[in-house]
Amino acid sequence: MPNNNFKIDKVKLVKDIDKNIIFFRRISQNDKKKTTWIEVYKATAAAIATALLGIGQLKLFGITDDNYFQALAILITASLSIVTAWDALFRHKDLWIMHADARNKLVKIKQEITHAENTNTLSDELLSNFFNEYQDVWSNRNKNWFKIRESDG
Repeated sequence: MPNNNFKIDKVKLVKDIDKNIIFFRRISQNDKKKTTWIEVYKATAAAIATALLGIGQLKLFGITDDNYFQALAILITASLSIVTAWDALFRHKDLWIMHADARNKLVKIKQEITHAENTNTLSDELLSNFFNEYQDVWSNRNKNWFKIRESDG
């Protein structure tokens, strides 16, 4: 861990950690919602397109012209291709996991600071270690974000 040549402001550090826990929770939940909707849409669209093709081929419900079913199935699978490409580009699931992990690490640091305070063991050296861990969370998050973006092709 880097050696800080300055005194760490505990109040500022805890305030920054709290602010970033809220930030990571918000964006993590947002990416989780997007992931859920994308996955549900992909499964639903594939099932509906398959059912439409099947209905048209089986001549169910007294339908003799399957062109409408085929056309609708083509439109649905085309939209499925767009949503799949969107998902591959933005990778909301990877972002969701990355931000949830960062949030969890910040919660751990905050709990450790609180515990050290409550047991009267929070020294300047320990506070400096917590500050370095906080900076590492951000460094790792940024590195992971770039890895995700680089793999977009």
